[in-house]
Amino acid sequence: AEISYKNLDSGTYLYEVNVTLFRDCGFGDTEFDEEIYLFVFSSRNNEVVEILPISLSSILPLPIQDWFQCSFQVFTICIEKGQYIAEISLPPIEGGYTLGWARCCRNEAVTNLVEPENLGVTVLAHVPNPLEVGVNSSPQFGELPPLFLCLGEEFIFDHSATDPEGDELVYRVSEPLHSVNVAGMGALPDVDNPVVDPERPMGGPPYQRVLFEMGYNYQDPFGDESFFIDPATGIM
Repeated sequence: AEISYKNLDSGTYLYEVNVTLFRDCGFGDTEFDEEIYLFVFSSRNNEVVEILPISLSSILPLPIQDWFQCSFQVFTICIEKGQYIAEISLPPIEGGYTLGWARCCRNEAVTNLVEPENLGVTVLAHVPNPLEVGVNSSPQFGELPPLFLCLGEEFIFDHSATDPEGDELVYRVSEPLHSVNVAGMGALPDVDNPVVDPERPMGGPPYQRVLFEMGYNYQDPFGDESFFIDPATGIM
């Protein structure tokens, strides 16, 4: 998942916010939620400023791929992209805002995390105070990574982004977040209530980290010290 935003009117500080989710439609049976809640926090004190309900805008299947070139067998991979789009006014405040969304749970097919089906996901984006840095829109990535890699083959991918204001971009891999914060607020591992809402609030930063299996970590997700990203170019 990812959260991006675009400034629409610097006079009223109106923004279009886009929450993009990806789901495994081949093995997973969890559909996109018809409505999600975007939590808006003050970045200065992590208190809730607004809770914005957003309806599902579209579902788009990603181009169908098979891994014949890896295994010489045709096995189709199915990934869908869901988008939630809304407009929100974010007037200037000290420190700006943190946009957040959380959900339980991760795909149980994941092998480098401990009990992934009991781990949720938190996604964040920061909107700076326009009185401090000027009106800002978030960077946009150029291409999505491929849906699979072939084992034992070299892989190089341009994961760079462009910034509407021409800001300098620096790239790093961040630590994945669980769907609850350090106080235990958020989407707990509960299949009946997987989504945070005003009755079961998300809770502000900081958030718990996911737990990796031995031999793996977020900077070495394949466990063989083969993964890195260039901070200046975004090349993985």
